[in-house]
Amino acid sequence: LGSGETITVPAGFNTDLASIPWFARAFVPIAGRMAKPALLHDFLLESGDPRAHDVFAEALTVARVPRLTRLL
Repeated sequence: LGSGETITVPAGFNTDLASIPWFARAFVPIAGRMAKPALLHDFLLESGDPRAHDVFAEALTVARVPRLTRLL
């Protein structure tokens, strides 16, 4: 946020959006506001970027995912 950095995920990149256990999906929806941050996170992980988790947390905030959902 505010860094001016742009990260582009290539078209056709495969993702499961959020690697969370099936039983938790009722509490943490992977569609809607969560989709783009989850896609970005998976891309950064696969790319070996050590910032993947920090960028994911920031992307969730920027996407206005509720705080309780972010914590889960």
